Amino acid sequence: MNKETLKGNWNEFVATMKGKYAELTDDETLKTKANIEKFAAHLQAKYGIAKEEAIKQAEEFSETFK
Repeated sequence: MNKETLKGNWNEFVATMKGKYAELTDDETLKTKANIEKFAAHLQAKYGIAKEEAIKQAEEFSETFK
């Protein structure tokens, strides 16, 4: 997903993200700023998953907002 599309759907994206990834704090969610790499880094840290898996999950999640 490109950043412009994600930014346009930001509120919906954040609400859904909080529902699926409840361990992410509001601050962490806001820090992603539509950046898949930052989102993946937060997933990796909070859920203890490998970097490749975190990137895959972040990309798959963001694809639902095309």
